[in-house]
Amino acid sequence: MRNPGGAVIDRHLIEGGCGELHTMIAEALDKRNDRVSLLSKDVKHSPSLVNQGIIEGTFTYGGNHLTGKKFETEYSQCLDEWWSTRIEKFANFVTAGNYLDRAKYLVAWGGGVSLPVVDQNLADLGFVILNNPQFINALGLKLLTQISLGA
Repeated sequence: MRNPGGAVIDRHLIEGGCGELHTMIAEALDKRNDRVSLLSKDVKHSPSLVNQGIIEGTFTYGGNHLTGKKFETEYSQCLDEWWSTRIEKFANFVTAGNYLDRAKYLVAWGGGVSLPVVDQNLADLGFVILNNPQFINALGLKLLTQISLGA
């Protein structure tokens, strides 16, 4: 959160990032009982393959015709649950510190910010979404290193 002068008032990490969402989706795929899923019913689905399907924008798990499964339904269902708990945690933090009265901007960054639907949900709540939100921390650390080295 930033005050009207642009200074950071507070930073707050909301636990349970998008990795938790990927795990929820993978577990939902584990519970599927359709014909394609019966071939791999004893196989645990990988959160990293869920992430890959989200990044590629295909919402498809796996890369071949035997394991490829669309997971838009699971994404939507799990996202609703994941989002509601995250926004509740943030709302509790903001109201407990009376930050809405002092903040000029609410800024969001991190990997979850650029997830489909999440970016729009945050914008609808008035958050400023930074460019390349998943790399902001790394870019900040790079800048701090350059400053400390006098580069």
